Amino acid sequence: MTIVFIPALIAILVAKERETGRALTQQEVESIRDEATAINLPDDVAESMAVERGYADIDHENVWREWLNFKSLNVEEIKMVVCEFLLFGHGRDGDLRIWEYDNSGKLEISSGTQLLASGPDGDSQPCYQALDKTDTYIVTAYKSKNDGLTYLIATEDGILPYRIDDRIRAAANLKPSPF
Repeated sequence: MTIVFIPALIAILVAKERETGRALTQQEVESIRDEATAINLPDDVAESMAVERGYADIDHENVWREWLNFKSLNVEEIKMVVCEFLLFGHGRDGDLRIWEYDNSGKLEISSGTQLLASGPDGDSQPCYQALDKTDTYIVTAYKSKNDGLTYLIATEDGILPYRIDDRIRAAANLKPSPF
């Protein structure tokens, strides 16, 4: 089993450093790691996620050393940035999601679920199962009339929903686009 950060720990750290406009301290890097969302996945699923993402994440157990090494090589090597989106379509109606994004205009979200598996002895254990379903969204950088900030709106068909400014205002915690 492998611990996988969702979104990738390296993407979270890059986004936080861009947000603060300064280098993160060791204490900040370790605190971000400790507060980040992580799941335990079978090794093959974790490996396929890294391949799909296009880069390997840093080792969470040596986060400070690996973060410094990554920065010394080239921070711009990372293609994805952690962003917040309002999702419309594919069964979602204004859902707030945090996802890695490369400013390509397209967002792909693979569905996953946790299943309860029973063995021949009758014992049940939860296990993660990646589904073969990927929803594709067209991302629009929309400048809100509410506050003049630009937000990322992901829709199934590329058409912004009616009264989008009201939907943005209703999503009180939505952060503006980092791009």
